[in-house]
Amino acid sequence: MGVTAPGPDSRGSTAVQPLSSARRPCATLGGEMVEHRPPSSRLLAPIALGPLRLANRLVKAAQRLGYADPDGAVNDRVVAAYEALARGGVGLIAIGRCACDTPTAGPAGGLRLDDDAYLPGMRRLAEAIHAHDVPVVAQLDHVLAEPFDALAPARLEQLVERFAAAARRAGKAGLDGVELRALPDGVLHASLCAAHNRRQDAWGGDADGRARLATEVVRAVRAALGPEAAVGVKLVAAERGHVDARARDEAIDLARRLEAAGASYLLVSAGGYGVHAGAAWPELPRYPAPPAGDRAYAARLPRAAVLPAAEAIRTAVSLPVGVVGHLDLAAAEAALAKDRVDFVALGRPLLADPELPSKLAAGRAERIRPCVRCNLCLHAAVIREPVRCRMNARLGAEAELVYAPAERAKHVMVVGAGPAGLEAARVAALRGHHVMLYDKAPGLGGLMPMAALIKGEATDDIAGALDYYARELDRLGVEVHLAREVDVELVELLAPDAVVLATGGVPRLPGVAGIERAHVTSTADLHAHAARYLHLLGSRMMRKLSKLYVPVGKRVAILGGDLVGLELAEFFISRGREVTVVGEAPELGAGMPRPWRDRLVPWLSARGCACYAGATCREVTEAGVLFDSAEGEPHSVDADTVLVVAQRRENPALVSAIAPLVPEVRRVGEAAGGLDPSIMGAIHSGARVGARL
Repeated sequence: MGVTAPGPDSRGSTAVQPLSSARRPCATLGGEMVEHRPPSSRLLAPIALGPLRLANRLVKAAQRLGYADPDGAVNDRVVAAYEALARGGVGLIAIGRCACDTPTAGPAGGLRLDDDAYLPGMRRLAEAIHAHDVPVVAQLDHVLAEPFDALAPARLEQLVERFAAAARRAGKAGLDGVELRALPDGVLHASLCAAHNRRQDAWGGDADGRARLATEVVRAVRAALGPEAAVGVKLVAAERGHVDARARDEAIDLARRLEAAGASYLLVSAGGYGVHAGAAWPELPRYPAPPAGDRAYAARLPRAAVLPAAEAIRTAVSLPVGVVGHLDLAAAEAALAKDRVDFVALGRPLLADPELPSKLAAGRAERIRPCVRCNLCLHAAVIREPVRCRMNARLGAEAELVYAPAERAKHVMVVGAGPAGLEAARVAALRGHHVMLYDKAPGLGGLMPMAALIKGEATDDIAGALDYYARELDRLGVEVHLAREVDVELVELLAPDAVVLATGGVPRLPGVAGIERAHVTSTADLHAHAARYLHLLGSRMMRKLSKLYVPVGKRVAILGGDLVGLELAEFFISRGREVTVVGEAPELGAGMPRPWRDRLVPWLSARGCACYAGATCREVTEAGVLFDSAEGEPHSVDADTVLVVAQRRENPALVSAIAPLVPEVRRVGEAAGGLDPSIMGAIHSGARVGARL
């Protein structure tokens, strides 16, 4: 499979040549057929990974999607998701993680290769991917349910055979090889780490013992598959946060051992302990602020933080070496151009836009739908749910949510330019409708610019999402009318075929005594205060200026402990305010990715911010707030400003008035009383309506 490239060197590099149109057909980009242009960058150059020939150097990193049947079998949803990736033109797909032994732990919805019963589904999956001329490997792993030191030698020998047997099944199913996962929570990683492997037998004790399981697995898998299949290893290059954390020289030694054992390629990731746990997600260790005494390292984390370690490994081995972990395309191109690595693996960006490689090859990088690093996909894996992407509503719903050309082009009026309206307008225009987008605000995005001001860009690039929508609406010819309120008269004048109401929810304040006091404000009030300046200056500049002035007092009590309340607390503490959070819900941080919440709450506490969950607010007084804790104990907090996180309810505006005038009226997002008030919920709601018009 892949592109057969003449004369690869020892690292699999080939000359940059145009791809054959017979081998790589036209791609569908948003419903429009575009011809691939000849590759002009290293990212688009062919490469050999052992016996595999890849059309380009973009690899889909293995991720747990959670779409498999409860027993771990491949189903229609799994096939559709991976086929979308293959159709998008990626060079190699790693599917996984796939259990090589009966799972005793690990995420739900994962794939399995520990029994022949899974061969038919895997064969079907391989055929679907190969139909688009893309090679595929299965990432093999075994999640530990007990400490590594507790495993008997006979069990370790059994696991070597289980990896080999799973690899044989991958070969029988028609896959092009396997990738061994040596990352945190897996048996291979535990065996390799001095922090986990304290054994004093032949499976530990020194570097030879710690490397034994991994090297024996590589040799056994290589023997099981033969020379025509790839055997990759994804490993942690360097760790931080533990006295026995793996150092770079140890990673280099390990890489040499894996090469000698028969590995075809290495993919370098990151790991860590304590505040560095989750370093494979490069934004996490620096959220909400870099660890004390480690700011120089943390400053590199947003972009390609693992690259220096990967480069060091590449200089020490002769097989191809790749890197993964928050690489934007510019950083990836630069790394390849300077021969720092041989290929790059992308996880989240290819979930956000499976057509990223095709758009890049077509010279239309500006049309790539961005990953904004909201990390809701990673959150889904943590809480054992199917993965969804905020920006890509079709992920996991490829078969049901189809943006087919409209049977008849309609004049569609979209009222409201928040996330639901933006996506509804984009999808409707993509399908061939003539779209008019109206909003009474002077700028696009609804509440998104305010959210961008509060969040910043380091961990959730909402401003980047807005930039994408502005480009797409312009490209698709959507008529945008801002600072224009829609009324019945305007609807009568335009006489559209369909109206999409995306006017957002109506703010609702709690019925608490004293809520009308002068020192009480709400998130809706803050947005109204900032909206004009956000339009004129943008969220990035406003965030900088907010360090000089914010319209709240020195002591702030926030009524609301969900994602919005906690992020506001971080925002104001970072600007010198004393903050208390009083939340009614039984758990703090609703709507926030769990790994982020689990870092933010201790960070707030360490800065003197008391956060109460399950509380009942009794009264807002002149001095502050009176409330009862979850245990029923009375509390009071002094506050110069009481900030209410306004809940939002269904917005019935215009519906009844225009229903007799327009053949088709649809509501989306909070305007429809949707159960998911998040940006992702709004975008997905807009996509569904746009696809049905």
